Amino acid sequence: MRLRGRQAGSAVEIEGSHLLVAAGRTPNTDGFGLETAGIERDARDFVTVNERLQSKAEGAWASGCAGRPQFTHIAFDDFRIVRDNIPGGNRTTTGRQVPSCMCTDPELARIALNGHAAKERGFDYRLAKIPMTAVPRSRTRSEERGSLKALVATDGSRILGFTTFGVGAGEVMAVMQTAMTPRPSCTNLRDMVLTHPTISEGLVAL
Repeated sequence: MRLRGRQAGSAVEIEGSHLLVAAGRTPNTDGFGLETAGIERDARDFVTVNERLQSKAEGAWASGCAGRPQFTHIAFDDFRIVRDNIPGGNRTTTGRQVPSCMCTDPELARIALNGHAAKERGFDYRLAKIPMTAVPRSRTRSEERGSLKALVATDGSRILGFTTFGVGAGEVMAVMQTAMTPRPSCTNLRDMVLTHPTISEGLVAL
């Protein structure tokens, strides 16, 4: 299978054995009688919930099918929120970190804002960016493609966002997430939403 195109004005050809089409996901919420139980769904058939993941039907909660960012690590955090709220807790999805990582070669990982989103929200920031060639480990592994990029608020040292494209990007992002967590502690680390599948997510279990 060959795909021909143009990049930076030059002809390119990509050859491969398979083509993957990822067109999104649909919730499996049909056929359960949710309406009979008073559980509402939105226009996309996701269960309608509040920030505590509680549906409009008393005593009914939704985890992993409420239309949140559709990542395994978000579904796992949904479970933790529901688990703690059922016996009377008050955990919410408000303000939680939502990391994403594409397990391509090399990986692309991102947490919080990029430059475009920061400008849209009116944040003033400083941009820090280095190529992966500046990271000694990437050179010893002969994996020098990519870069590290961070947005730092101009009115202090708060990290507004981080994007990295390169070897081990998902693992590096976990370090940045920890730096973005107020008052880091073992309990905060335990409750963090670390990207799946990465070695770093083992820190939650630890």
